[in-house]
Amino acid sequence: MKVELKAIKFYPAMTEETHCFRASLYLDGVRRGWVLNEGRGGANVYSDPTAEEELNAYGKTLPPIVGEGYEVHEDADMLICKTMNVWLRKKYAA
Repeated sequence: MKVELKAIKFYPAMTEETHCFRASLYLDGVRRGWVLNEGRGGANVYSDPTAEEELNAYGKTLPPIVGEGYEVHEDADMLICKTMNVWLRKKYAA
């Protein structure tokens, strides 16, 4: 699945625990509404709950993240965070 964020509005001054942003969400090239996070450590908010469900299901098909004493599958919020991190690295690259 291709996960894209477009029309990203990022608010670094309001970012505390998580990225504070709002963006249009695209899955496999189809706009699925928007996603936002208030930047205070909470979960993302999705305008289309079925898009979140699809991302959660997709995350379960990916190899788990394995650490010392734990194993976790990616979920919608992790996939969106990874997508935001790629965008941030490109935007703020030196």
